[in-house]
Formats: sequence, structure tokens, C-alpha cells
Amino acid sequence: MKKEYFDILISVLKIILMLVTIYVVPKFKTFIEENTTAKQRQELINFANIAIKIAEEYYKDKNKGKEKKDFVIEWLNKAGIKATEEQISNIIDMIVAWYNANGWNKAITKEVI
Repeated sequence: MKKEYFDILISVLKIILMLVTIYVVPKFKTFIEENTTAKQRQELINFANIAIKIAEEYYKDKNKGKEKKDFVIEWLNKAGIKATEEQISNIIDMIVAWYNANGWNKAITKEVI
């Protein structure tokens, strides 16, 4: 592939990621807030955060997003977290987006909720 095409592709992917972050993540957040209590959300976020960190350590490769997400969902189900798969998936997406925006070395804050 020519370098120019590759650069254009990278730019398009960055724009798509930005649009997802701007439009989709807030909708997920609203959906989750409407369907859970604050305590349930906090518990889910705490457990999901732990599971995401474990998945990041276990799957070191960058292109293992699907496997990481499946691992987190399975881990949360085994931990007895009562939430729909859609809610869990949305929480995972929100947390990962937060880490991608703020850095993986930072502690997650209440602004994610």
C-alpha cells in the first residue's frame, strides 16, 4: 500500500475514533444511568476496572480487543455481577475510552460514572 493511502486511512480511523468518543460513549453513559442505580454502577465499574486491568496484563498484544472484552465479560459473570451483557459491554467501552483518553497509568475517577 502506498504511504499516502496509509496516511489517509490512519486519518480516517482517527476521525472515526473521535466521533465514537464524542457521540457514542455519552449515549452509553446515559443508557446505563437510566437502567441502574448509582451503587450498582459503582460496583460494576469497580469490578470492570479490575477485570480490564487483568485482561490488559494477560493479553499484551494490541490487536486482542475482542478477546480482552470477552475475558472481562466472562470474569464479571463469574464474579456474580448482575447486569446485562449490553450494560457490561457499555461499561467496558466507557472505561477503556477513559483510559485511552487519560492514560492507562492513571487511577480511574468518578467522572466515568
